[in-house]
Amino acid sequence: MPKSYIAETTCEKCNLVFSKRIQPETKRHYCSVKCKRSDKNSYRSEWTDERRREQSERVSGSNNANYGKLWTEEQKIAGSKLKKEQYHNNTEYRYKVGSSNRGVKFSKERIKAMHAHRPRESYIRSHDKETREKIGQASSKKWTNEYKKDHRKRMEELGYWVSIKDADPYDLYYKESNWVSGMIDYLTDAEVARVNTEGLFSANNSKGTVRDHIVPRMTGYEFNLPVEIIRHPSNLQLVSHSENVSKGFQDRRLTIHEKEHTIHLLVERIINFKNKWKEQEKCLQLITSGQVPLRR
Repeated sequence: MPKSYIAETTCEKCNLVFSKRIQPETKRHYCSVKCKRSDKNSYRSEWTDERRREQSERVSGSNNANYGKLWTEEQKIAGSKLKKEQYHNNTEYRYKVGSSNRGVKFSKERIKAMHAHRPRESYIRSHDKETREKIGQASSKKWTNEYKKDHRKRMEELGYWVSIKDADPYDLYYKESNWVSGMIDYLTDAEVARVNTEGLFSANNSKGTVRDHIVPRMTGYEFNLPVEIIRHPSNLQLVSHSENVSKGFQDRRLTIHEKEHTIHLLVERIINFKNKWKEQEKCLQLITSGQVPLRR
């Protein structure tokens, strides 16, 4: 291949005549990065499988300029501080950074175009047990009662949440009795295998699984059960979305005595619970103090 050489050329974008070092394989020349970026013809528009493979080989492994490099804690803190200052001092920049998908509806066609060529494993990353424990510990330290109060205040001021004094009592109970974590550690091996096979229920996965309360939240509200009892891992089971809907209809037909029986079984499971659970002691205190009524 011939060596590069200095020559005069014309900018493809602004037609400016300038001198530069010419690479023989380069077909389009620009006087500046700004001109190149503003000329959409300077980029190939179609990403073929061959092009993706070439790009992957070009920047993968040791070919990546950052291969093997890790940020120090000082670099992480400095980078975080820099971005926060940029967003705080320049609202236009902050708005521009978040504008890529603002107002864009992710239709089924768009999702298919983005993911149809990719296997699910290429974008699903499951944390190992040690990482999940670290995340849980960090989250527990962050979400103190004081932090929760401040967070609720912010959400109410922004209009995202209804204030507690204006909220419907059942809506508030329904939210507070929901699972306080992913609960993956409390599923059986068979249930974990089912999640890995069927995935979680979503708008794009109608056959997926959901985490279900064995004693429904409606029953918990009806019997005035503390939310800690309803969201205990002993009240957790994994079912399909259709099974969950069917169970909802069945639960509505239960008699008072049948509901009391399901609560009694739940209390027994909580008392005999052997795994580690952050609210276990509180649940036992609620049970022994008589705050878990079994009779109306």
